[in-house]
Amino acid sequence: MCSVPLYDTTINQLLIIMDKKLSLLFLPLLGQALGLHAADIDYTPLRLSGFNADVVLQPGERVVNTADGHWNFYSEALKGRGGLPQMLHGMFSDVPYQLANFSAPCAFKLSSPDIDAAEGTAYGQSITIALATPQKARTLWLLATAPHGATKVNVTVHFADGSTQNINNIAIADWKTTQSKGSAFWQLGLTNGDSSAADCNYALYEAPISLSDDTHEVVSITVSLAEKGRSVCLFAVTATDKTSTAVKDKKLFFISNSHLDTQWNWTVKSTIADYVKNTLNQTFERFEDKDDHNFTFNFEGAIKYMWAKEYYPTQYEKLKKYIADGRWNIAGASIDASDVNIGSAESLIRNFLYGQSFYRKEFGVRGGRDIMLPDCFGFPWSLPTVAAHCGMKYFHTQKLSWNSAYAYNQLPRFARWKGTDGEEVLSVLKLCAYDEHEKFRKDMSADADMIAEVNTNKTKYGIPATIKYVGPRGDRGGGLDKETADWLSKSVDGNGQLGVTLNSSTGMLDQLFHMGYDKLPVINHGLPMRAHGVGGYTSRTMLKYWMRKGELLGDAAEKASVTANWLGTLPYQQKTLTDAWVRLLWHQFHDDIPGTCINDAYTYTVNDQVLNQLDFSRTLNNAVGGVAKLMNTQWCQDVPVVVYNPLSIRRTDIVEGQIAMAPDVQNIKVTDAQGNAVPCQITGREDDGQLHFIFLATVPSLGYATYNVAPDTNATTPTSNLSVSEKGMENQRYKVSIDANGDVSSIIDKQNGNREMLSAPIRLALLFDESLAWPSWEIHGDQLQKAPREYVDKEGLQVEVAENGPLRVSLKVTRKKGASDFVQYIRLASEGCADRIDFVNEINWQTRERLLKATFPLTVSNPKATYDLSIGTDVNNNSTSYSTDSNNNTSLCEFLGHQWADVTNTSGDCGVSILNDSKYGWDKQKDNEIRLTLIHTPKVGSNNYAYQGKQDLGLNRFTYSFFAHKGVWGADTQWEADKLNEPMLAYQTTCQEGSLGSDFGFVKVDNRNVAVKALKKAEGSDKYIVRFYELTGEGQDVTVEFPADIVSADEVNGVEELLGPAQFSGRKLSFHIDRFHPKTFQFELVSSTASSASTVSEHAPQSVPVSLDYNVDVISTNERRSDADIDKAFPAELLGSELTADGISFTMGSSSIGKKNAVRCMGQTISLPTLKGARKVYVLASSLNTKGSTASFGIGTRTVEQFVDYYGGMVGVWSNSIDVQKHYRMENTAFTATHSHSKTADNVYDYLYMYKYAFTLNEGDNTITLPNDPDLLVYAISVSDNANDDTKPLSEVVNVLKHKDTKDPYQAVEHDDDIITPATVRASGQTNSNESAQKACDGNADTKWCDNSSAVKWLEYKFKTPMTITGWKVLNAGCEGDGNIAAEYVLQRYVNDGWVDVQTVVDNSVNTTDFVLEHPFVSEGVRLRVVKGEQDGTIARVYEFSVYGHEPKEGEADQPQIISRIPTYGFGRQVATVVKSSGRVNEKEDPYFMLDSQRGTKWCYNGSIEKPSVVFELSEPHLLTGFDIYDSKTHEVFNNSDEYEIAYSMDGNTYTTAVSEKGVAAENVHSSTLSEPVKAKYVKLTMAKDDGAVRVYQFDMWGTPTAETEPTATTGLLSLHRSVIGSNSPVHFNESALNLFDGLKTRTLKPFTWKVKKTNSADVYAWAVVDLGATCNMNQFKLYDSKNFGGTHNISGYRIYVSKTRPTDTQMKNYARSAGGVGWKRVANVTDASSENTKTYVPDVTVSGRYVKLEIPYSCVTDSALIGQFEVYGQVASGIDNVSAKTDIVVYPKVVEQGADIHLEAAAHNASYSIVAVGGETVAVGHFSGNAAVSSAMLNKGVYMVTIVADRKRKTEKVIVK
Repeated sequence: MCSVPLYDTTINQLLIIMDKKLSLLFLPLLGQALGLHAADIDYTPLRLSGFNADVVLQPGERVVNTADGHWNFYSEALKGRGGLPQMLHGMFSDVPYQLANFSAPCAFKLSSPDIDAAEGTAYGQSITIALATPQKARTLWLLATAPHGATKVNVTVHFADGSTQNINNIAIADWKTTQSKGSAFWQLGLTNGDSSAADCNYALYEAPISLSDDTHEVVSITVSLAEKGRSVCLFAVTATDKTSTAVKDKKLFFISNSHLDTQWNWTVKSTIADYVKNTLNQTFERFEDKDDHNFTFNFEGAIKYMWAKEYYPTQYEKLKKYIADGRWNIAGASIDASDVNIGSAESLIRNFLYGQSFYRKEFGVRGGRDIMLPDCFGFPWSLPTVAAHCGMKYFHTQKLSWNSAYAYNQLPRFARWKGTDGEEVLSVLKLCAYDEHEKFRKDMSADADMIAEVNTNKTKYGIPATIKYVGPRGDRGGGLDKETADWLSKSVDGNGQLGVTLNSSTGMLDQLFHMGYDKLPVINHGLPMRAHGVGGYTSRTMLKYWMRKGELLGDAAEKASVTANWLGTLPYQQKTLTDAWVRLLWHQFHDDIPGTCINDAYTYTVNDQVLNQLDFSRTLNNAVGGVAKLMNTQWCQDVPVVVYNPLSIRRTDIVEGQIAMAPDVQNIKVTDAQGNAVPCQITGREDDGQLHFIFLATVPSLGYATYNVAPDTNATTPTSNLSVSEKGMENQRYKVSIDANGDVSSIIDKQNGNREMLSAPIRLALLFDESLAWPSWEIHGDQLQKAPREYVDKEGLQVEVAENGPLRVSLKVTRKKGASDFVQYIRLASEGCADRIDFVNEINWQTRERLLKATFPLTVSNPKATYDLSIGTDVNNNSTSYSTDSNNNTSLCEFLGHQWADVTNTSGDCGVSILNDSKYGWDKQKDNEIRLTLIHTPKVGSNNYAYQGKQDLGLNRFTYSFFAHKGVWGADTQWEADKLNEPMLAYQTTCQEGSLGSDFGFVKVDNRNVAVKALKKAEGSDKYIVRFYELTGEGQDVTVEFPADIVSADEVNGVEELLGPAQFSGRKLSFHIDRFHPKTFQFELVSSTASSASTVSEHAPQSVPVSLDYNVDVISTNERRSDADIDKAFPAELLGSELTADGISFTMGSSSIGKKNAVRCMGQTISLPTLKGARKVYVLASSLNTKGSTASFGIGTRTVEQFVDYYGGMVGVWSNSIDVQKHYRMENTAFTATHSHSKTADNVYDYLYMYKYAFTLNEGDNTITLPNDPDLLVYAISVSDNANDDTKPLSEVVNVLKHKDTKDPYQAVEHDDDIITPATVRASGQTNSNESAQKACDGNADTKWCDNSSAVKWLEYKFKTPMTITGWKVLNAGCEGDGNIAAEYVLQRYVNDGWVDVQTVVDNSVNTTDFVLEHPFVSEGVRLRVVKGEQDGTIARVYEFSVYGHEPKEGEADQPQIISRIPTYGFGRQVATVVKSSGRVNEKEDPYFMLDSQRGTKWCYNGSIEKPSVVFELSEPHLLTGFDIYDSKTHEVFNNSDEYEIAYSMDGNTYTTAVSEKGVAAENVHSSTLSEPVKAKYVKLTMAKDDGAVRVYQFDMWGTPTAETEPTATTGLLSLHRSVIGSNSPVHFNESALNLFDGLKTRTLKPFTWKVKKTNSADVYAWAVVDLGATCNMNQFKLYDSKNFGGTHNISGYRIYVSKTRPTDTQMKNYARSAGGVGWKRVANVTDASSENTKTYVPDVTVSGRYVKLEIPYSCVTDSALIGQFEVYGQVASGIDNVSAKTDIVVYPKVVEQGADIHLEAAAHNASYSIVAVGGETVAVGHFSGNAAVSSAMLNKGVYMVTIVADRKRKTEKVIVK
């Protein structure tokens, strides 16, 4: 493993390093920096010395030299259009050229004397160029241009042996040209430093020089002008051992790539564990194949490179080499191929910033200048704006071919795509599929289709080339197949018309777009999709809610962190912030944030979203604390509060908070620093005395202000302009009316001439929503254009006044629509946000096949609306008529919009902006109505993403707002939306005389039309970064003031590359910003003097580590992952020796092999070091208990209770399903390990956490005493003087989604026990390895076990030792559609070698069933038998099968259970048998069916006896405790019996009545519990007829075995009632091998036999294995054949085997197809026995064994056979008698603590004992004389059978080891 550090080297720094230090020796190591590709191995760009002219202008440079006396070239870093790359390839030749560093002289300039004289220069007309390293070559390629007209040069090549070669009259064309033909690199621009040339029609040319001697090294070349009045600029020389050939003038470029969806139909775990690894290894195979010498590869997504580094360090080092060699190219430039619709503009910038920074740090390269998004669902108009600001030049995709909103056939292949600010990216809009490859398996240089396409492109766009994707099939990454790669490599060397190139995507786009530009069409709009993709604006609403909250929380945290860092109170927490940003950004991947992944994927997304908020929030809180402690709060007499404003305007707004007050406080008072009371009100109370309150605060831009909060004993009500009733509300701006449906029906704008703003009520509309193929992806325009199916109306309507104060009023409107619940707060304020009406919504959404929209019918009207794009806006006409013909018709129906959309009246006099806090989808069908999309739960197809038909059911929370304005929309709309989305935050702080005063702002912007959208620390220095956006679409002049003088300031781009110096003076930065343009600066300020040296608390925190006596190893290395004492270890590669969290430093334990590095808490007392001003002791800790630990820490003499959370799992669990409980950890996640170590491998994306806990130190506290809890781990402790965290948030900083006004559909069943982890898991079958049995117990509600083929479907858990089972839970497959919920299933326990039903779920339609068992049981295993796996089908799908329980306690194993039910599957032991009855209607209604557990089967009697009866024999006496009779009406309409009696007997003759009941016809189930257990061998059930019959579906007997459970027969029949431990699968359960040993030999008593019938063509044998219970000497076998039981044919042969060893389940799997088996001795092989109805076999000699196998070849069966009985005769081998408890053989105690002795006594000199686990494993044997004590220390906890044999007597006792 490797940690993943980020970057600190800018590209400019990199180039300087290259210029100063690079020699030819190091060129291969910088192949990617030079843009090399596979074919470049034949070329060597030479390192030259002696450059004499700087003719390329770089950012920050001034003009020193010129190329022609006036003009210079400029670099692409300065300007993309016309810029010169540092590395380029000949457009047609592919020859690579490395240009010298543009920040220094970078060309060899030659001028004739007249030119030198005219320009005042002295370049001269000849120059000798030295090679840094001598080089052999066959050809030298010169890259040059002629600024003063075409000319010729003479070249002399100097060889190392002193010889020379002259090449004369080499033509160099004039740099000005109107065509690409003949040039090496065209479409270059010129600048004089102040302005640019009118066009970009300038070029560089290449000239190949053939050398006569390629055996000697070239050491230098001399270049001389051959003509007067001319000049030449020579930029580069490249050497090759290839002979120059004619350069083809048509090109075919291939972007070889491998598309890897980070999450989609799989999770991030699969991506890391399989797909990233496969991509590396399989692509390396191509590189190492000599047939693929021209093959190169492009791969996007920095996050995947980060994972490669973290998980595959060996391959990662290899990857570095291939990148350096130019074989592997980095594409896309960003963290991932993200969705570019949902993420904010700042997120898009950060995507590029963190991606490029990682690439620079890790590989020394810029990760390309192309945006590679082949699979994203549409592209906003803002993308070119953001991309250009980040130095990106190109964009390419193939996705528009899917479903472009603009007619695809009318879109150009190549285009200049301009963004909202007019900046452009050159774009390829029509590429083939990214996984296309089969059709390229030929010589593509001669492909007719490609030649035709190139010709078309040349005619249409002036570009004689085309470009294609090529990659492996699918979206799972991997490497290209050899056949395709071979053909591509051959095509590069092909002889056809086309020059074929595989290169970096940026390099090839450089070549392509420098061939032509002027004929490229311009696109001035976004490139959205029409249906496919627009659903992604809304799907998975909670992700979008959290995403926006995370983006803005990160923004707020950074801004506060810069302030605290500058003040010196908290070092900038760069790693924490960057890690959180990267986590947030990769989840903006184009399947993740659009909501189109499988449910399982969102387990990880949600966890990361919550973790981001935890990390951002703790950073924010500590940064605000760092500022707050320098604020002046000394004037506060009560509770000092600091309010933080993250926006760059001075702002008066409402602040919300929660504060602790005495219970009797009825009112509060908030005052500002001047002593003025500000409006405030209490909005709610908690039971613990916490008050929810709001108040009005005024805070500077990016600033802080102080307030005092106090109880108010003055009960006077402040005056207010607010009023509210159930009919409406009013303030100074609006009068709002509510109609009978609870909707806002009228808004009067009193400041706009009392204008009515609504033409109809604002309503929640439910539209039909159907997308059968791509549900989450799509919203179809035809459905939008139809009338809503329903509206939320007055169903369940309740309107009540929720708030009525001087600052805010609100109405709470509660409604229902169908199964969904709607709660809406309509709010109006008196000040702050008085121009806004807020609609705060909480919905428990349970409505399917509907699209929920908020409709806003307005009185303003316009066919156009404006939509916020985060930077800039999009203006769209009303939704167009929907067409599915995306090739020929344009159709824009659902629009993208971020925080707001606006409809301004066509007259421009006024308008309405609709704001929101988490939504992105809109439509507009009418001029005067706009609709905001809220929830998208589509109707789905039966075979496509059925689980998406339930998306977003459950909790939904969001706010939208109504904001009216005069005139057209402007900055007020932007700011009001920002205020809604980024509320001010209140913090309770301490009292001090701070030097910052009572308010403080970090940035003051003098122009309201410009906003600060980012303030952060630079990635590569200690400078700060500030980014501005223009808000209104008009250019602005801006002056920005900081709190101190500016030391330096430069303009940079979005990825923090230098653009040039900025204009500043004193504290002020001045600049012009164009419309909708981002502008970024890096700056440094004079250090702050605010923090006083006299006060320790005003400084950054100081920490002193506490020395610990480590006693446990929790960290392991890659070299030895098993080197840890816990199951999951922290990876050493992710942990350093020091860890810093929130400014607190911790010293970590050693991660060296064999070292202890944590403290397991056992009550240790630890001395604390001294530190001046020490205030707190900080503990890094977590718990091994999955529920966490509540621990008692001793601080000095005090005891402090602290909950410490679990060290693994998820910090955030969210689900809209009723099956999953939402859970959030609010701990301080000081450290997160992004994977864990098991003993042998990495646990991929399996987080481990260390939490930081703070304990206050009082005077004299010098020790900390740890809890006495071995589950609690402490990793480090530090003492600190930190005061930053004395400031605590009063406002909600972390936004997690919880039900507040609606009921959580998840209703927890309380289990006293934990879920038991099985030791082994088996199943009847599985669909594939991804749906194995283990998935049902992995704790992941999004993985499943699936069996779609087995006839009988079951899931089995076995435990290490017997466990007491107390509950069980099943999570079905409802997420895939209701039809996939299992309708019937059964919990079974393992007893007597078989599986017996315990509890049955029938007629089920709910997705989760959760039971606490009324009668817990002890067993070593459980099964879930799925009877009906679907509502109307048989496939079993179980997402989770959880079993709750604990280790057996004394007496639990003896609790009564149902003993009478027949085991299923054909094996086990049948305890109860019907031996006599009054009769039956027919064989299908035999008394047998009362024991079979099958629903729908019954005993029915309709004969003459009024009270018929049935007698049951038990296999041995039992103590019976109760009975259940399932009477007629449990399944049918006939009356129940009104009378019954149950009697018992030991001999079958004399019966004693146990239960007798009359008048019970009303009971469907007759249950009886005996007051005392009764001992019985026989049970007689008598029922009275009703409706002429008795109908009993089930008869259950409850009881426990007596001590007489061993076989009573030591001689004679040994097999009666013995356990069948295995058999072939029965045709039906009631025709199983159990019938062979029930003792019933006549047809009248026996309704069922063992039916032998071949059902599987591959099977050869029917078989059954019986366990005789002990080793026996067998002398006779009897088989009662078919004709005894009404069968037509007897079997003609059979075989008998015996064994002393129990066969395993694995061995028995083969018995149907293989005779005999391991451990078996064949006793009989009987043939030609069909004439015998009863077959007797007597072996020649007695055979010994415990297990007997009966095997019947199907070749001996005619159609089918009915075997009624199989009897084994003989005697128990030892001849030992079983004895009762009243003998002199004693075992005690019956329950023993583990480690204590089990005592054995026997009046014999030679006694033996054995201890056998319940599962049959012998764990101990021995001999003793008289008595013995056997230690239980070697026994696992569980139930054991202890057998003593003494004096030919045997006794077995059950012993429980606790």
